Amino acid sequence: SSSSSSSSSSSSSSSSSSSSSSSSTNAASIGGGPSAVLVDGATGTASRSPPGGSVPSTSGGVIAVVGEPSSLGLDDSSAADGSVTAFSGGGGDGGGPAVLTAGGSGASVGAASSSAGAVVVTGETSGDVERGLGDSGAGRTLSAVFSAKLSLAAAAADEEEGERTLLIFAVSPEGIDAIDEEATLTGVRAVFDAEAAAAGRDAALEDLYEVRVAGVSSEEDAQKVLEEASAAASRSPLSSPDAPPVSSAVFDSYSKLSSSPSDDSPAIAAAVLACDSASSRCRRSSRARLAGWKSRAARGLSVDRFGKEASALLDRTLASYDRDTSVAAGLSSSPAPAYRLEVRSKLRARLESSVGELFELQASHLRRKTLKSFDAALIRATRSAERMDDAPHAGDERAIARRTALFAFDASLGELEVPSLGLTKSKALAEMAGALNDALTSFEDNPSAKLKAVKEVQKKAAKERKPGERSVDAKIDLVAMIRPDGFGNLQGFVGYQTPWGSQVTVGFQNDADSPEVIGQFGGVRPPFLRVQPKLKLDIEL
Repeated sequence: SSSSSSSSSSSSSSSSSSSSSSSSTNAASIGGGPSAVLVDGATGTASRSPPGGSVPSTSGGVIAVVGEPSSLGLDDSSAADGSVTAFSGGGGDGGGPAVLTAGGSGASVGAASSSAGAVVVTGETSGDVERGLGDSGAGRTLSAVFSAKLSLAAAAADEEEGERTLLIFAVSPEGIDAIDEEATLTGVRAVFDAEAAAAGRDAALEDLYEVRVAGVSSEEDAQKVLEEASAAASRSPLSSPDAPPVSSAVFDSYSKLSSSPSDDSPAIAAAVLACDSASSRCRRSSRARLAGWKSRAARGLSVDRFGKEASALLDRTLASYDRDTSVAAGLSSSPAPAYRLEVRSKLRARLESSVGELFELQASHLRRKTLKSFDAALIRATRSAERMDDAPHAGDERAIARRTALFAFDASLGELEVPSLGLTKSKALAEMAGALNDALTSFEDNPSAKLKAVKEVQKKAAKERKPGERSVDAKIDLVAMIRPDGFGNLQGFVGYQTPWGSQVTVGFQNDADSPEVIGQFGGVRPPFLRVQPKLKLDIEL
């Protein structure tokens, strides 16, 4: 009754424009025509020419509504038993798209979706999205859709031609919270990646599908979803006159999917998806611990008991992954066990790389710190020998300082060792021994040693002399200036230091006729000779 009322309202609203009426399609008109069962879920058989039914035309395109078609107002009485039902569009006039409905997550869903130009996946709620698509009914439906797309030969042809199928993921919101489209798309992509890994295909979701998330909470929302799918289906190559009948396409797809081991694909995909989810959880938990260690190491500090803690983190993370992916290990006849080991290997390699970087960073800081303290110990040993005026004693002190520094480095580096990852101290210890020997032999040319020697000299020179006898010494310095006639083109100075400490300085400049000089002296010529005595007193008390 709801379909007929919607159809009548659509007819009355479009009476003013026949062109608008012919181009728009609502939920009542789509799938409102005669139906035919293309796949009988009870017997598991498909038919090219189904008895007792009318095979719809594909001139308006083909839409596949899988999962729970009733959420869009479509009849899904045969969807629950794994059947595929085809409805004619446009109420039987053939003007609308053909609609294929299928429920569950088996070969019927794959056959319907692979034979359509647009796919609508229903039966998902916003709460299921938050909990994850891997265990939801819509998630298993998606697995069947993607598995069929990847396993059938038509998928490879579509990929080569660059044709993408519109995939509308219809979500029913729960409560007042809005649908998180980004999280939903991430979940859809994760299901596709799991199916691609299970099928051994190197494909991306964006290469095969144009994915859109749509919220469906009313009949108007359902109508918009079906209209969008109808528009995409009409542009699909499956709507061309040369396209095979929809019954033949469904028959061929169902036969291939039923005879292939892809019937187990949802279970395999779930196991593969569990591997990805477990890997993500393990990376997040280990990343938090590694971030704290990296922050400490970046400040030049060592992580307490790093070797034992890193080994425990690695063992704990891998054990958690193995426990969460044990189901994949039991699917021996599928690609799941190999994929599980591949993801585990990547997880282990990432952890080992992070731990190795931390080991090298801490060892580098420890090397610099050891060399710095060794230089300081050499300077102290040299100063001690200078006070004792014993050169051999300085050599002994330096040898002791070398052994002490190497022992301290060995002990500190032992805390960083992770033997299970091959991160041992043997190589770093040998390099440090060589570095200490080089520092010891080149100590005299070491900038620190030279700077220390200069400071010692400056310190001795800066010491105040002890007071002597009281005395007063007087000295006279003379400064004379000779200024003969001329305009300043010749000038010079000469000085003489007398044996008794006095200094005589005589200057010469022939500028007596210069107007500027005469102006400085009030209009008169400067004196020819000018002598200025200077008295110096050196008083020691």
